[in-house]
Amino acid sequence: MTAARIPTAWLIVAAAIAWLALAVAFALPGRTMDWGRDLFVFFGQINALEHGQVPYRDFRTSMGALPFYLPWFGYRIGGGFGGALEIGGLLATALLLPCIVVALRGRFRLPMALTLLLCLAALAAAPVDLGLLLPSHVGFYNRWACAALAALFLFAVPPRQAGNPVGESAAVAGLLLFLFFVKASYFAVGFAFVIGFGAVLGLFRRVALIGAGAGAAVVLALQATTGLIDDYLAELAHSFNVSGVSWYAREKFLMARLPSSAGYYGALAVACFFAAIGKANLCWRHWAFVFYAVLACLAIQGHDASFHGPFALIAPLALLGERAGKEAGRAARWRPLLACLLVLFMLPYLAAATRTAFDYRDDGLSPSQLPRMANTYVEDLSRGDLERASCWHCLFYVADELPSGLRLLEENGVGDSVLGLDYYNYFPAFLDVPPLPGRLAVLMPGRTLDRSTAPAPAVLFQHARHVMVPRESNKDRTLLRTLYGEHLRLSYRLLDSNDYWALWERKRP
Repeated sequence: MTAARIPTAWLIVAAAIAWLALAVAFALPGRTMDWGRDLFVFFGQINALEHGQVPYRDFRTSMGALPFYLPWFGYRIGGGFGGALEIGGLLATALLLPCIVVALRGRFRLPMALTLLLCLAALAAAPVDLGLLLPSHVGFYNRWACAALAALFLFAVPPRQAGNPVGESAAVAGLLLFLFFVKASYFAVGFAFVIGFGAVLGLFRRVALIGAGAGAAVVLALQATTGLIDDYLAELAHSFNVSGVSWYAREKFLMARLPSSAGYYGALAVACFFAAIGKANLCWRHWAFVFYAVLACLAIQGHDASFHGPFALIAPLALLGERAGKEAGRAARWRPLLACLLVLFMLPYLAAATRTAFDYRDDGLSPSQLPRMANTYVEDLSRGDLERASCWHCLFYVADELPSGLRLLEENGVGDSVLGLDYYNYFPAFLDVPPLPGRLAVLMPGRTLDRSTAPAPAVLFQHARHVMVPRESNKDRTLLRTLYGEHLRLSYRLLDSNDYWALWERKRP
C-alpha cells in the first residue's frame, strides 16, 4: 500500500467503525427518543407508505422523498415504529459516508480528516438538537441535509494531492441528489455553491460540471421512469405560493436562535483573524467562499428556524486550518490553534450525542402506552423528563392530548376512516389502518395551506366517516375551524367528547 493511499484506507476503516458504533448506540435499543409533535407527521407517512401510498402522487408534501422512505425502511427493518427514525438516520449516514470519505481524501491531514468524519457521521445519525443539545428528532431531515451540505462545502478546500476526478464527481453528484431528495432549500444552497464556486470560479471546475451533469441525468431518468419529479416540483411550487420564502425572522424566532449559535460564528471569526494575520495561503476565492458559507448558514436559520445550519461552518473552519498549514512559515504557526478551534466547535455536539446514547438506556423510552404502538413511545413522563424537554406543548401533546384522543376512539369503537382536523391526521398511524386517500396536505396554515389554497370540504371530508376536532385552540386550529366548521355541523353529528377532543360522526343519508 502506497503512502498516498494510507489515509484513504484509514478513512474507510474509521467510517465503518463510526457507523457501527452509531448503530449500537441508537439503532439496537429499538426505541425512539423524542417529544416533538412533528415526529407524528413522519409516523403518519410511514403508515401511508406501508399501505402502498406514494409521495406526491397519493399524499402531499413539499419535503423530499428520503425523509419518508428511509424511516419507512427503518420501520420495516426494525419491525415497528420504535427505532424507525434511528435506523433511517443510520441509512442516511451510510449514503453520506462514501461521499464524505471522497471529500476528505487528499485534502486534510489524517487527524483533521478523522475528526471531520466523526463529526459529520454523528451529525447525520445522532438525534440531538444542536441548539439546546438535548435528545430530539425534531427537524432530523435538517441534520441530514446539513451534514451533506458541510461535506459538499469541503470541496472548496484545494486538494493536497491529485484526486480521482471520477470519484469526486460521483461524490458531488451523490451529495446534490441527497440534498434534492431531502429538502429543496439546502439543495439550492449546495447547487449554487457547486455552480458558482466550483464551475464559475474554478475551485473544482471539472468535478463540479461532471457532478452536476450526472445528478441532472439521474433526476431526468427518474422523471422518465416514474413521473414523480414533476409532482415533486409542483408540491414545491404550491408550498412556495402559500408561504413564500417563509423567513422565520419575521416572528423573531431567528433572533432567539442566533445567541445559541453565536459560538459557531465567533469561532469562524477568530479563525479568519488568525488566518489573516498569519498570511495563510488563501486567495480571494477562498475568502469569498467563507463569506458565502456564513450567509448561507444565516439564510438556513432564517428559513427553517433551525439550529442546524451553522454546523456547515465546519467546512470554512477546516479550510482555514488546512491552508494555514499548507506552507511553512508564519501561517503554519496558527495551524494548531485553528485545529483546536475546529475541535472545540464540534465538541459540544459530540458530547451531547454521547450523552444521548446513554439516555437511551437510562431513562429513554420504554414500550408505549399508546394503542398498537409497542416499543415506540413514552410510558412514563416523569418530572425529570419535563424539565429536560425543549417544548412544553410538545410534551403535553404526547403525554395527554394524543393518548386522550386515542382512548376516545377506542371507547367508541372507531377503527377506520378517521380524520384529525389538526396539524396532520395522525390517527390512522396509531390505529394501524390505511390513511385517508385524496392527496391531503399537512394542515399547517401559512406553510402548506391558506384560505385560497385550502382543500374544499368535499375533498377533505370525502372519505372520513369520523372526524376528531381538538378542543384546544391556536392559530392553526382556529383557521381550520373557520374554514370547515360549517361543513362539519351540516354533515356530521357530535358523537362523544372528552377534555381534549370532540368526536364527530357522519350523518346518515
